[in-house]
Amino acid sequence: MSDKALQDWLKRKSGDSSPTKLSAEEKAELARFDRLWEAAAPAANDLTVDTDAAWAKVDDRLFGDEKVVSINRGRTSWLSIAATLIVLVVAAFLVRGYLAEDTGSLQFATNAEASEFSLPDGTRIYLNKNSQLTYNQDDNTRMVKLEGEAFFDVARNEDQPFSITTGELVTTVLGTSFNIRAYANEPGEVVVKTGKVAVALADQEVILTPDEKVTYEPQARKLSQKKEALVDAEAWRTRALNFKSAPLGEVITILENVYGREIDLRNPALTNCPFNSSFKDAELSDILADISFVLGAEIIEDGGTVSINGGDCE
Repeated sequence: MSDKALQDWLKRKSGDSSPTKLSAEEKAELARFDRLWEAAAPAANDLTVDTDAAWAKVDDRLFGDEKVVSINRGRTSWLSIAATLIVLVVAAFLVRGYLAEDTGSLQFATNAEASEFSLPDGTRIYLNKNSQLTYNQDDNTRMVKLEGEAFFDVARNEDQPFSITTGELVTTVLGTSFNIRAYANEPGEVVVKTGKVAVALADQEVILTPDEKVTYEPQARKLSQKKEALVDAEAWRTRALNFKSAPLGEVITILENVYGREIDLRNPALTNCPFNSSFKDAELSDILADISFVLGAEIIEDGGTVSINGGDCE
């Protein structure tokens, strides 16, 4: 909008026939509004605005048949209204330009309960309890930083790879579903459900396909790949467990992760005993009863801790 257009509009509403009837103070204020408008011009280069229609809407809202607020129609009041309108337009252009250049980051955190949500790109995430996730996106990549555990169902976009940083590990995908576990002071783990996933640590890289997993030992700084994961990638969320000759020690670790309970295997001789059984959304007590029956062990619950005593592999 030009200085003349604004002055013409002000003249019509204040009853003036010439801009020379404005006082010196009002002319100075009008000039300041004009400079403010011109300063906003670069941000609006790519935006086409029908100024006549816009001012017509303002005119109608202020002087139409349905007036909500009675307004003093003096010239100084109209300068104040024009000032407010210009400031709002300038602010809109500045905010618009900022949002176009930087979408910012999104942060999510859970405490005692897991949570499910979607990212702006359409990716679905199931964040396990006591976990934190930060998401950033630019023109070239989608970036996540994870502390804790989450199952990802990534929206495919070959032009924008999706990467997750967990400590020293970087997991990169285009569009797939997989689970990452990366709690502090625990070995890290990536399990793939669909598609392909690349897991990198310094000069090491592992490519995972469905039902494969990789574990990371922080102290050894080494990736260990397994061709067949013991349970489904999202077992902690679905509680679908299918153990096939799984070493009991690993079964116990999985149960601790899924049910959030501490389980103490008192007899070390049972660590490598094979365990075969399937469960769907079962209670922990039912699974422990099955273990007790198969191995002849005694299950003792003391507060939040479960102990497995005695028993053998025979």
